Amino acid sequence: MRFNRYIGIDYSGARSPEARLKALQVYAARPHSEPEKVCPPVPGAKNWSRREVAQYCLDALEAGERVIIGIDHNFSLPMSYMERYGISDWEFFLRDFVGHWPTHEEYTYVEFLREDNPRTGDASEFRLCEQWTASAKSAFQFDVQGAVAKSTHAGLPWLLWLRQTTKGGSNDPAASTSEMRKPIQHFINAVTQNRIARPTNTMPGLLPPGSGMRISVVCWIVTSTRR
Repeated sequence: MRFNRYIGIDYSGARSPEARLKALQVYAARPHSEPEKVCPPVPGAKNWSRREVAQYCLDALEAGERVIIGIDHNFSLPMSYMERYGISDWEFFLRDFVGHWPTHEEYTYVEFLREDNPRTGDASEFRLCEQWTASAKSAFQFDVQGAVAKSTHAGLPWLLWLRQTTKGGSNDPAASTSEMRKPIQHFINAVTQNRIARPTNTMPGLLPPGSGMRISVVCWIVTSTRR
């Protein structure tokens, strides 16, 4: 499927939804252009907040274009989690999760909700797609390098918010891409970085550390949707 706009988001679950985070980065591209860094909407601001990123995604989804957005946090949790808590579909999962992890609320840190939370799991639990790679980190594996746990727990409530707020399209990963005009997809930064060539103007030394990873994600989305 062809899209008019490609967006790649390097996510961060640090601090609160209002906090501006250096690790939270947004890149975008058009079909025949190389990815460019997108600046926050507030004049003079250097870094994004999660709340601003959610609004940016909403604006992109409602702009009337064919847009695809890639975000590097999990969109679901392991099947063992689903079975343990009697969850049978994605909609119910998101609602149930937000009820126990309202990390989208003001001044709420993931750390504030971790202790004695009734909806959690073990670091040995993996989603099916993670069981086939040695580099994957569990969504319940906090406080280690390369962990996705914090970003996942901070990002999932915003998926429900987008799902409830958007006027059209679908952001359900289970839906067929051919049936969607505005999909949002999960990606794994390290995997896409190793599988796609960097654009010619993003050679090492020209961008801050980690930028190549974010740009490679947008390039991967562009390439894969042209197949």
